[in-house]
Amino acid sequence: MWKEKTTMKYFKVNRFLPTLWIAALVTLAFVDTAQGSGDADRGRAMYEGHCASCHGMNGDGNGPEAVALNPSPTNFQSAAVMGNLTDSDLQREILQGKPNTAMKGYGTILSPEDLEDVIAYIRSLSQ
Repeated sequence: MWKEKTTMKYFKVNRFLPTLWIAALVTLAFVDTAQGSGDADRGRAMYEGHCASCHGMNGDGNGPEAVALNPSPTNFQSAAVMGNLTDSDLQREILQGKPNTAMKGYGTILSPEDLEDVIAYIRSLSQ
């Protein structure tokens, strides 16, 4: 009898574990995609100096250098594209570059504050 009650409690708890995991993952996804604390106005100056030649002044991926690039630079104006990029994704690609593309890393150029500012500006382009 004791074993049966213990097994039932174990079964009831295990039934809800997948739901708890899903809730935790959804919560983490929202936390990760929340807009950071960067200053978009400061980020604009860095974007124009380092990013606009490929990504375009307005972030559409059609900068003067983009014609020669394959794959094309990311279109930061696209809500669909930006909705799939977390701030962590953007940080990684800006700092380390993007494999198999012309996107080089800026990890030695941008400070952590500069990085947050650039991401804030990039996020503002799709709004």
